Amino acid sequence: MRSLLEIRQIIEKLARQIDAPASVMPTYDNFRNDGTPNVEVSNSVYYYRALDRDTETINRHTTDLNILLYWVFSGITFSMACEYELANRNPSQDFRRIMFEHQVELLTLLSPEWGEREAQEHAQILEHSPFNDEKYHPSKE
Repeated sequence: MRSLLEIRQIIEKLARQIDAPASVMPTYDNFRNDGTPNVEVSNSVYYYRALDRDTETINRHTTDLNILLYWVFSGITFSMACEYELANRNPSQDFRRIMFEHQVELLTLLSPEWGEREAQEHAQILEHSPFNDEKYHPSKE
């Protein structure tokens, strides 16, 4: 079991590899109550939680450091991918195409396993809500 300080050092080192901005980083044992994810360690369990206006929006726990790190970087890379998509928007396609691809690229840089896991999560989303480029570029019939 790693200490909170060790976890923070690992997260910060990985974040530098993808140039993650400070604004997308979690807090450590310090809830902001604004939706920012918080990492905690207690009783041999890692916690990844968030509060937003006194409402718990994320509540996950694990004993596996790799899973905790995946959760942290899935959130970080999602925020980064949203910003990337806004800066590189293609008005003729579903915005998720760019966003999902960029998020998987970032995660894969950190861990191919994390990139694959995120790609599988995107595939599940797309099963229920497929890309809809028509919505963004309707045909002119």
